[in-house]
Amino acid sequence: MKNIDATALLGDEEAEKILLATYISPKSGIEISEIYRIPIAHCFRKIRELERLGLLRCVRTEIGPNGRKKRYYKSNLENAYVTVEDGKFKVRLELALTMAEDIRRRFAVMEAKTRASR
Repeated sequence: MKNIDATALLGDEEAEKILLATYISPKSGIEISEIYRIPIAHCFRKIRELERLGLLRCVRTEIGPNGRKKRYYKSNLENAYVTVEDGKFKVRLELALTMAEDIRRRFAVMEAKTRASR
């Protein structure tokens, strides 16, 4: 698991809503905006920020009848911890590695060991 210091997100209600909305199942930015009444521009800005931080990932893209792309996002959160250090709140998030990444990494290690033993 990858750890992230997300103290800056503490109190960011929109980021929290987006991460919670996408924790169980993927949702589009439009769905998130409608469900949580986040203005659409703010919603997509937060989505880009959360993607940049590695907290959110696009898992599917669909092309609508109008030719526009509709992306579906899923939270990468595994666990979240809030602590107090030196009188200040700290937030630490654990991100789940996707199964495919883990399998590729393990396969590469096994393949390297096989080559080395030849």
